[in-house]
Amino acid sequence: MLRTMIQLRAILLAVFALTSATDDTEYLNDFEDSRITTIDNGDTRWEKVLMTDAASNHGAVCLDGSPGGYYIRRRLNHIDDTNTDDENNWVIFHQGGGWCGSDTNCLRRSRGRFGSSNSWGPTYDESQGSEIFSSPLFENYTIVFAMYCDGSSWTSDVDHPVIVRNRPIYYRGHRLLEALIHNLVHVEGLKNATNVLYSGCSAGGLTALLHIDYIASRLSVFSPNATFLGLSDGMFSLDRNQFNTRPGLFQRIAKWGYSAWNSSSSINEACRESHGIEDEWKCMFAEHVSMHVETPVFFL
Repeated sequence: MLRTMIQLRAILLAVFALTSATDDTEYLNDFEDSRITTIDNGDTRWEKVLMTDAASNHGAVCLDGSPGGYYIRRRLNHIDDTNTDDENNWVIFHQGGGWCGSDTNCLRRSRGRFGSSNSWGPTYDESQGSEIFSSPLFENYTIVFAMYCDGSSWTSDVDHPVIVRNRPIYYRGHRLLEALIHNLVHVEGLKNATNVLYSGCSAGGLTALLHIDYIASRLSVFSPNATFLGLSDGMFSLDRNQFNTRPGLFQRIAKWGYSAWNSSSSINEACRESHGIEDEWKCMFAEHVSMHVETPVFFL
């Protein structure tokens, strides 16, 4: 594993040295007044951050209506101002956790940690993240563990709550993504980044792939010389029967979710255009969207 991490580190640093972000896409700051609530958990390495103002002012909420959030760990020796070699290197890592495949399933999901921030612990749980976090090779990176609570790979964008069994659920993944990037740029210091690895595992790996071009264009406004790379771990999803006992399961969920979650605005435009209106939902699969991603991405 250590050898793998060393190789990954070498590859990333080599590409960081050769690649730079150049997209000058205009940034529209819809979260200008956003604030955060930081939870003091006694661990100087990790902070739990809940995006409370984004929830109340912009509707950026989990399935159950609670605020979204993340855990952030500053580089371990950030107090030592004499060592600034890795000061502006970042890892943004999306938590995995699958999709919810129906309104009823999303309601059930809203009662647990993948649909509500109410059940998140005071500090980062090592069983949920990546070995990158504990590797000494990345100890001088600022690491963000983006918690997953929308059930749609951060693509959903429905204005009104959906009532299921007399209870409201909220499909607001895209607003959570907007709030996350706003807070990282304007509060946490991401706007000063020189190198950014945008990544995730399982459904989080798909999240990174789906949104990487959009996030790279947003960041380029503030850090035009920053290098932005992707790492999608364990989720190169295929548009085909993956389980003989339940053929077409993922296709049915993707097609339902694309419509129910109003995900079109979150999905790669070039991919959607290539498939046409009837088959736009196929761009929820890595097999299809990867053909249209312009930002360099590694797949594990």
